[in-house]
Amino acid sequence: MGFIVISVISLKKLEERFIAFLITVAIVVGFMQVTSRFIFKSSLPWSEELLRFVFIWVTFLGASVAVREKAHVSVSVLLHKLPVPFQKAGIVAGLLFSIGFCGAIVYYGMQIITVQVLTNQLSTAMEIPMWLPYLGVVVGSFMMAIRFLQNLISLLTEQGN
Repeated sequence: MGFIVISVISLKKLEERFIAFLITVAIVVGFMQVTSRFIFKSSLPWSEELLRFVFIWVTFLGASVAVREKAHVSVSVLLHKLPVPFQKAGIVAGLLFSIGFCGAIVYYGMQIITVQVLTNQLSTAMEIPMWLPYLGVVVGSFMMAIRFLQNLISLLTEQGN
């Protein structure tokens, strides 16, 4: 049990530090692009592509953090009008659906990544393997599925319900 707690804490720190690193990269590259465009009158041909790829990773990893913090937007008007036992069942159903949805994204995302690797597709400006930006979707969705599963386990093991 102690190893799981340490792993979750380490995963949380790794996730947050990686997001912070990516945001820092986005800020630096964005600043370089603006400076280059307005001061030197020429743009960096690779900057927009890099920023797009960084934002993909930040979006999906940030969504995972939002699941962990239970900060996703939800419509719970109908849920709160139900009796308490049905509320919990509704939450469980929502979490199971979310786990399944994220699992489907991971499954089909891995198929797309496999095609990207096999065909050796490269990005236009930076000429990096295209599976790298797609991997952000898969990793973020996998992390969201883990977070939804943690929320489900936490809900089901709550005392008094």
